[in-house]
Amino acid sequence: MKVLVLLVCLSVGCLAQRPRHCSEYARHLKKVLFLQMSPNLLAFSKYIYDGLGERIRFRQFGLYDNKTYHLDVLLLYREGVMYKINNKNRTCTKQHLSPDFHPLAVPRNATLMGQFVLGASSGPGQGVLVNSWYGDEKLQSHVLVCN
Repeated sequence: MKVLVLLVCLSVGCLAQRPRHCSEYARHLKKVLFLQMSPNLLAFSKYIYDGLGERIRFRQFGLYDNKTYHLDVLLLYREGVMYKINNKNRTCTKQHLSPDFHPLAVPRNATLMGQFVLGASSGPGQGVLVNSWYGDEKLQSHVLVCN
């Protein structure tokens, strides 16, 4: 009898939970790291996203055709300014930036197209589960990982 009551309580608790939209999570600071390899390119990138402050920082360094390169860009959408930073020469160039900030979020009216795993799915932590969404935004497909 106790087991039945426990199962009923757990079932009611699980059914009472409503899915919540992840857009608020997407507005906070995120750091994403990329590694890209091909026969003549080896690149390591770091993408820092701040949805609340409408700022993006993109840093990349790598080796292309046996020559090293470095890219460091700071995008400040509220101010309409883009900075290209050259750490080697200790210089910075300022350019105009279009004020159209596109938040990393799933549209409110989005429909889940499907899920798939990037990488290996044979063991825990070896792949990334990706949700593909469709909505009324200009960019129709988004990747969002919610904790």
